[in-house]
Amino acid sequence: QLIHSFPTRRSSDLYALNESVTIENNIEIVSPYVSDVQYKELKSDFYSMKNIDDLNKLTTTLQSISEKHSIDLQEHPFS
Repeated sequence: QLIHSFPTRRSSDLYALNESVTIENNIEIVSPYVSDVQYKELKSDFYSMKNIDDLNKLTTTLQSISEKHSIDLQEHPFS
């Protein structure tokens, strides 16, 4: 007898969730090294992503900031 029924997630859903968590964490990691305006722009870019190109652009921006300041970013912490 089934007592509880929980929705299952597809692996692509979990990948997207992990990617989102990673990017959001990386925005916070670089935040001390950018202006308040740039931080808000990064958050805005994150929340307004519509496709893989937006994701790649934001990832590239974060990587550039991290390289400039010798910061280690997260890479899929839950994978």
